[in-house]
Amino acid sequence: MNKLLISAAAAAALAFATAASAQTEQAAEVADPSQCGELPAAPTLPDGASANNSAMEQGNAAYTAWGQQVQTVLACQRAEAERLNQVANERTAQYNAGAQQLNAVTQSWQAEVAEYNGRSGESSSSRRESGSLAGVGGGRREN
Repeated sequence: MNKLLISAAAAAALAFATAASAQTEQAAEVADPSQCGELPAAPTLPDGASANNSAMEQGNAAYTAWGQQVQTVLACQRAEAERLNQVANERTAQYNAGAQQLNAVTQSWQAEVAEYNGRSGESSSSRRESGSLAGVGGGRREN
């Protein structure tokens, strides 16, 4: 009976960690909207085959102004993307550290449970009576 409870507690802990991970992934999908604004609409360029000098000069002025606006928005978007990549890298590192800790503690816990369950010469009822298990989840305590 105790072996079953301890195994169930370990399974519940892993299920909780998986659910928490899924919630974190959903929250991470939401990003702040860009503060850079939209790219301006491209100008209507004159037809080089039929345009006169004045139309080409106006087209050049429109293209130059548009190009500068686009470059400003693109520079802002690049800076935002770099910042978001940095945040993503930091959060990935935090996640990986947490997952490593979870795995290490889970392995330690499984070793303790195996050691507890493998004790020879002592029945499960005498282990319960001696206080080897503390509360739900089978935490160990010193006697």
